[in-house]
Amino acid sequence: MLQANPVKRKVSIGVNRNLCIGCGICVRVCPTGAISIVFNKALINKQMCNNCYQCVYTCPKSAIGIEWKRVINLNELKTNISNMQKKADNIIQRIAKLE
Repeated sequence: MLQANPVKRKVSIGVNRNLCIGCGICVRVCPTGAISIVFNKALINKQMCNNCYQCVYTCPKSAIGIEWKRVINLNELKTNISNMQKKADNIIQRIAKLE
């Protein structure tokens, strides 16, 4: 049986500063003290955050949410860079022909 190669993802918590009203509820519920209010907006110290999601659940404006980031391995990164370089070289050659 073939298994699909799952895409690895990294999870972190983020604040939509346009939605945040600086009420401080997230600060009070954070068990690690990772959240502070700076310039009337929530700011999350991602090194201190343990991703418990208490701030996500309690934010009255849904300004705090989960950020999913794709984790790419080194070989995939090298392949992507190589492909971009080939495309850039192709574009440069086409521009040179126009001059």
